[in-house]
Amino acid sequence: MERCKTCRWEGAYAAGKDVSPDGLTAELYESWVEHKTIAALVEGRLLSGTFPATEVIRNQGCMWWSPTAATTPLCTVTVDGPGVSVDVSAVLTHLEGCTLQDRALVIDDVLDGLIGSEYYLPEWRAQWHAKAKNDMALRGDGPPSQVG
Repeated sequence: MERCKTCRWEGAYAAGKDVSPDGLTAELYESWVEHKTIAALVEGRLLSGTFPATEVIRNQGCMWWSPTAATTPLCTVTVDGPGVSVDVSAVLTHLEGCTLQDRALVIDDVLDGLIGSEYYLPEWRAQWHAKAKNDMALRGDGPPSQVG
């Protein structure tokens, strides 16, 4: 999915339709935050107790779509010894009130975090986002409501 931009966007769009607690959006978001938390622990960060995901996930500036920044403070992480748990229930509640396009934009950023493409050059990301917006317009979905 990382190499095929159309597959990637369609996957994000499909995942955005499923915001149930056991759904694909929850699974992806939990995995993203858990990965970032474990990476921070491995790097030597002293994390314990319960805290917002913003402690381990920093906004990549222009690399994030706008709707994603609204979700990370809603997610909570608990580190208890070697155990890491992630609560995305508030994120899912927030996403239920968002448009499908905004949900897909959040999933796009989550996928970036999971596959590491948030480190791609901004020029590549800008080209991909332009193509994704064009694809949505061709399907009649219209452009995303917010651009990051």
